[in-house]
Amino acid sequence: MRFAMMTLNFAGGNLGRTCVTSNSSKSFCLAGLGLALMLGTTGASCAQEIVLGAVVPSSGPFAEWGRANTTTLQMLEKQVNGSGGINGAKLRIAILDDATKPAQATNDLRKLAGDDKVLAVAGPLTSSAAEVTFPVANEMKVVATSQASSKPGVAKLNRPWAFPQYHR
Repeated sequence: MRFAMMTLNFAGGNLGRTCVTSNSSKSFCLAGLGLALMLGTTGASCAQEIVLGAVVPSSGPFAEWGRANTTTLQMLEKQVNGSGGINGAKLRIAILDDATKPAQATNDLRKLAGDDKVLAVAGPLTSSAAEVTFPVANEMKVVATSQASSKPGVAKLNRPWAFPQYHR
């Protein structure tokens, strides 16, 4: 897996950080930190914790990818928090395993959006999971992005809350 260094410099905040992230987590990092920055500039900067979610296949046929992405997200969380958080708030990334099963991905997204109150969700990975999960993201009004879904039109049907990493 290739790694990329991304320097994020935001004016007006204390977030001038370098994020180490895999290519598959790059858009999640930018989206999540962008959302957190927007919250910080709209008066929610007193938040104690900013929660982002991830639905990854830590088991099942794509388990290797899921475990690598989990490690990357944990490194990101540690790095951001070790540098003072986001506008003083700690970052928490809630990571759930969908075992590469569309029904489990949907349940995971419901838990992350409903119970954990995440701002955004990275995942699910596959087109079949995105096809059933994106409508739930739209219904629950939580941003969801799929790192590898390639089926044309799935995200477009579920705007404004669902996005693929690869635009078609």
